[in-house]
Amino acid sequence: MISSRFLGFVLASTALLPLSSEAYIVAKRGVDPINYNEPTTIIIAGRGKELQRQFQEAALAQANRYAEVLPGRQVVLIFAREYKNESDLRYVESAGYRVSFSSNETFTAKALFSNLERFRAIASMHVFSHHGAHVGAGLEGGSYRFHWNTPGAVDLKDNFAPKAFVVFHGCNSGFYTAPKLAASWGVPVAGSFTSTDFQQLHRNGQYYFNNPGQSPSGGWASYSTGKRMKPDNQPYKGMWGSFDGGGLGFFKFFCPWGEDGRCLQGMSGYLLTYISTINLSRGADSATVQTVAKDIMCPNDASSSQRNACFAALDRALATGDETYSPFRGRALQCNMASCSFEFKCDYDRTGRPVEGTCSLRNTAGTTTTTFVQEYKRLLRAANYLSGVQSSGGGFLGMFRGLSF
Repeated sequence: MISSRFLGFVLASTALLPLSSEAYIVAKRGVDPINYNEPTTIIIAGRGKELQRQFQEAALAQANRYAEVLPGRQVVLIFAREYKNESDLRYVESAGYRVSFSSNETFTAKALFSNLERFRAIASMHVFSHHGAHVGAGLEGGSYRFHWNTPGAVDLKDNFAPKAFVVFHGCNSGFYTAPKLAASWGVPVAGSFTSTDFQQLHRNGQYYFNNPGQSPSGGWASYSTGKRMKPDNQPYKGMWGSFDGGGLGFFKFFCPWGEDGRCLQGMSGYLLTYISTINLSRGADSATVQTVAKDIMCPNDASSSQRNACFAALDRALATGDETYSPFRGRALQCNMASCSFEFKCDYDRTGRPVEGTCSLRNTAGTTTTTFVQEYKRLLRAANYLSGVQSSGGGFLGMFRGLSF
C-alpha cells in the first residue's frame, strides 16, 4: 500500500532536484553510428560513487553476453561519467565502444528519457544502479533518479519492440518500480526484493559474491570482467531501514496482464542473455535450459551447499508438483504476475519523501509461499519460445509446456 504522502513526494521529486555538474555518455559497439530504428539493447549504468566502476563493469559484462549470443544486436550504453574526466571515455572505448555523445549536463531523468525516446525499437533494457524501493533508480548520486511516475516514463511505452523485456538490477527494484513500469510499458519487467550485490566468475566456473567469506579459495577467473548482479538471499537491511517482513532472493518478473506469449517471449530473452555458469544458446538441450534457470533462481555460498540443495529441491518440485519450496533466509513474499503481498511503514519528511532508516515491511500473506517454484516453472515455459531449442531426446521443449501453477 502506498501512502498519499509518498505519492505526493513521487509526483514532486523531479522538481526538487538540485543543480550539479555531473555528466553522462552514450556509446555503441563498433564504428557505425547509432540506428535509432533498429532493434536495440540499451544498458544504463548509474554513478557508483563508493562502488566506483562496478555498475559499469557489470553493465559491460552484460553487453558482452549480448555480443556472444546475439552478435547482430545493436547494443547502446548510457553511462554516468563516474570520474567526470577523459578516463570515462577511454574506459568504454577500450571495451570496443564508440562514444556517440558525451554530455557535461547532469544525468537527470529528463536527460535519460530524451535519449531513450529516440529509439523506436527497444528490444531489451538493463539498468545497473543504486535503487530505492520508494525513490527509484539512481542516475547521479541520491538526488537524480527515475521511477514509475517520472515525467516521460509512461510515454516510452510505444518505443519497445515486440518480445522486449526490462531488468532493474539495483536493490529493492521489485516492490514498486518493476510492476508499475511493466503495467505502463506493456513489457515484462524484473526487479529485486532485497539488496543486490556483485558476483564474480570464480576459477571453478561458478559465480560468488565478491565479499570476504562468500567465495572459496582459488581466486577469480577475472576481477573486472565476468561480473553480474544478483539479489542477496536474506531480507534487506540498509540505508532505508530493515525489511525483515519478507523478500525474495531472485529477480522477479511482472506481467500484470497475465502470463501469455508476450510475457514468456520477453522472459525467454532474459533466459537466453543471462550471464550464467554455462552459455545457453538457441540450440541448447533441456538440461542446459534447466541449469541456467536454476542458476538464475538459486543462491550460492562459499561451499556451494546452498546452490546444490536448491538445484535438487527444484528437481523434486517438478517431480512432485509441490510448489512450497523457498531457499530464502527469511519470509519469502507471495507474488502473482502483477504484485506481491506486503505493506511498508515509513516516517516521511515534509515533502512526502521516506526518511532514511525508518522503513519497515510487513508480509501480508500467509507463511507458505509458492513464488519461487512458480517463477522457476515460468522460466522453463519461457524456454519454449527460444526458437530451435531442443530437448536432450532431440524433440522441442514441449516437456515444459505442461508445467502449471
